[in-house]
Amino acid sequence: MAEVLGPDIALNPTTGDLQFTDGDLVLETDLPQAITIQLSTFLGEWFLDPSIGVPFLTQIFGKQVNLELIRSIFRDQTLKVAGVDEVNSIILNFDAIPRDLSVALAITSDESEISLVVEVPI
Repeated sequence: MAEVLGPDIALNPTTGDLQFTDGDLVLETDLPQAITIQLSTFLGEWFLDPSIGVPFLTQIFGKQVNLELIRSIFRDQTLKVAGVDEVNSIILNFDAIPRDLSVALAITSDESEISLVVEVPI
């Protein structure tokens, strides 16, 4: 049985700010938001479970960018998100001058197929 994604605090997808409606904090179950948070969390960042997160400092940041390693890490991290059944594709777009990485994902979830892009400064 697949894990169930519980409610989370809704974040504005553009700014990352908390979302409010009529002064009330919005809660939602949003798979793209959960994936974005998973791929943006540094390994060891969450004090309650330091094993959660992406090994940015040890395996991603550096002078030499290994796109195949990054693709593998992001695939594994995406599959850890409750509700993700399969990662159909990962397209990495690395811009060396500002050192920005865009990760385009196509996934299959319990309910549908989802495409999203996560921006990662490396």
